[in-house]
Amino acid sequence: MNMNNYYQQLNRLIRNLQNQSNTDKKTIDQLMQLVNSHQPLTKDAGANIHICSFFLPYNPKTKEIFLIDHIKGKDWMPPGGHIEKGEMPIDTVRREFKEELSFKLTTEKIKLFNISVKKINKSERGCMTHFDFWHLIYTAKVDYLIDKGEFYGGGWFTIAEGTKKMKLKLFRNIVANLATSY
Repeated sequence: MNMNNYYQQLNRLIRNLQNQSNTDKKTIDQLMQLVNSHQPLTKDAGANIHICSFFLPYNPKTKEIFLIDHIKGKDWMPPGGHIEKGEMPIDTVRREFKEELSFKLTTEKIKLFNISVKKINKSERGCMTHFDFWHLIYTAKVDYLIDKGEFYGGGWFTIAEGTKKMKLKLFRNIVANLATSY
């Protein structure tokens, strides 16, 4: 894909989030500026600001979410990963879902519902900031085979149970808002 087209598509995705009530407008503006600058935004391109995709498996029948206990992140959070150069956020979701949960997405509905920014400050790894695209994956309750190299564990929780496990307030608030939105 031509990089100009790539940045235009990212720009459209971000603009579509502007009208959602739970998105932080300042974060959207910051990411729009970065995307419009056409600077590299991926780990594999050597950037210190990375764009990433979270994906939150959600069972609409039981109203439960699947979270993982992340080894490096030292917290419960949705699974996810770094967007690779030229890759759209939804493509990252599909790739990482298979890598991290050993499950290939086929007909599951995927909905981009939020965006966040988090300071990482891991200069030794070349990573200072993550902009995260948040995706909801409508799915049956599956016993995923998680990547034990990245996660201590994982499980299905009600939104209330899941948010109690999450330490980071930013992520906890995004997940808590799902209780009234979906």
